[in-house]
Amino acid sequence: MPKSAVGSRSFQTTPISTKAKEGYAALIKALLSDDADREPIELSAEARTVLESLFNEIEGRLNNDLSDITDWAGKFVGAVLRIASILHVAQNP
Repeated sequence: MPKSAVGSRSFQTTPISTKAKEGYAALIKALLSDDADREPIELSAEARTVLESLFNEIEGRLNNDLSDITDWAGKFVGAVLRIASILHVAQNP
């Protein structure tokens, strides 16, 4: 687990570079302006195996150490898959 920065954060932060802002804006514009129909994203066999392993691990913990947060934990694997899909599309616009 990463060490928490709570209690030692600074109000002043380093500004985001112009290059980073422009790159981000261009990516968002490219993603939002694409009218083309996209094919569904299909998982490779290896990715499916990793996803199944994650599902089985989380599912097996829902009645144990994750029992207090089952609403969140039950949706975790789907959220991971959606975030991975968004990152894939962002990386391959």
